[in-house]
Amino acid sequence: MQGLMELMTNKEWMISPDYVKGILPVLKNNLNNHIALGKFEKKQPYAMVAGEGGLKPVEYQVTEGGLTFSRWDLANMTKPFVSIMPVDGPITRSGDACTYGSIDLRDWIMTAADNENCKGHIFYINTPGGSAWAKNDFQQGIDYAHAKGQKVIAYIDGDCFSAGMYLAALCDEVFVMNPNDELGCIGVLASFFTLANGAKNQFTDETYHEIYDPQSFDKNKWYRDIAENGDESEIVAELAELGQEFRNTIHESFPNATEEHVHGKTFRASKVMGVFVDGVMTLGECIQHVFDIANGNAKAVNRAAGETINNQTKNTGMNIFEKIRNSITQVEAEAQAEAGNQQGQNDEIATLNERIAQLEQERNDAQAQVETLTAERDTLNEQVTNLTAERDAKADEVTNLTAERDNLQNSLDEANNTIAARDEEIKNLKSQLGSDYQPGNRMNGQPAGDGKQDENKQSSEERKNAVREALNKQKKNEKK
Repeated sequence: MQGLMELMTNKEWMISPDYVKGILPVLKNNLNNHIALGKFEKKQPYAMVAGEGGLKPVEYQVTEGGLTFSRWDLANMTKPFVSIMPVDGPITRSGDACTYGSIDLRDWIMTAADNENCKGHIFYINTPGGSAWAKNDFQQGIDYAHAKGQKVIAYIDGDCFSAGMYLAALCDEVFVMNPNDELGCIGVLASFFTLANGAKNQFTDETYHEIYDPQSFDKNKWYRDIAENGDESEIVAELAELGQEFRNTIHESFPNATEEHVHGKTFRASKVMGVFVDGVMTLGECIQHVFDIANGNAKAVNRAAGETINNQTKNTGMNIFEKIRNSITQVEAEAQAEAGNQQGQNDEIATLNERIAQLEQERNDAQAQVETLTAERDTLNEQVTNLTAERDAKADEVTNLTAERDNLQNSLDEANNTIAARDEEIKNLKSQLGSDYQPGNRMNGQPAGDGKQDENKQSSEERKNAVREALNKQKKNEKK
């Protein structure tokens, strides 16, 4: 069950997404319905022994000579052999129900390499990929074999995706059984389920609790950031670093690989011959090739020189290893020239990648500035709109007040004209009053006039009353 649990719980994977989408529902169904998983017996390792009668494969069985060969007895093998290790199914560290784990394979290759009769190693690959951590086990085991002077070959019979490609990149050569075998899917993904603290189970109504001590604020931070806040930045940065390491390894091991090849596409072997694949062989031919390299009768393919092996040589009956020996001098010369060119290209690619990263950062910064300035512009536009409306309202108020002022001025002018007219009328009335009044002639005690004193007195009173009435009327008008 360890391998099953690793598939369900491991965070980072170098694996085909199609496999993940296909297998996870099955695994969840098994767990939810408590389907018992039977005990799986692993394939035992097998080795190719060179002896009488040619090459003989033995797989955890007793040979005709009475000797038993298996992974557990590799250190006791006394005949020249090639260690063959199956990488079948999803790659996990523990293996168990699915396949041998990368820990098993690491220990296996190191145990075989310690035997002086070991001539080399072949990984027999058919995998959708798997755990990103497994690459460290593969690297450790293959480095150990190289330190012993032994070659390691990747032999593909089916699929070699993602983490399988990482394993192939660590090997000295890559061969396929069939031109229609598939390779690629280079990249890294993370797949997992999250459950936020305080979430309720929809079936049992139970509440999930996840509580940390106050000083464990970095514990599972990446998980909590996603579950609680939807913040994927930390896991994305981690995947980006791991993915770049993956692509760098691919470019170093497969110098003919372009950007088209390293961002997740899958390819038929026939389409990447000379890029990811060094040739088409049967397993027996591949084993013989390892023996020939160990015995000095052949050399490993030099990818930097663009050299490949294919099944055309086999079909025409030519000895491919003889062909390699005949061209070895030319290959080495071309390899030296190509190595210099390739190093320059790699440096240029690294420089371009750095420049691209810089430009992307500058673009992101500019975009952020544009967003900030756009927000400020929108705020100012809103303020202008408000101030314009306020200005128009004030203008209307000024217009109304001006009209009211003009009306008042007109009323004032009319009142002043009325007062002036009344003043002129009063003046005339006073003048009339003064001219009609004839003082009496008091000399000698005689009244003045012509004997019509009473009549004049009555006329004078009438004029006075008329003046008073006019004055009162004027005062009323002024009050209005």
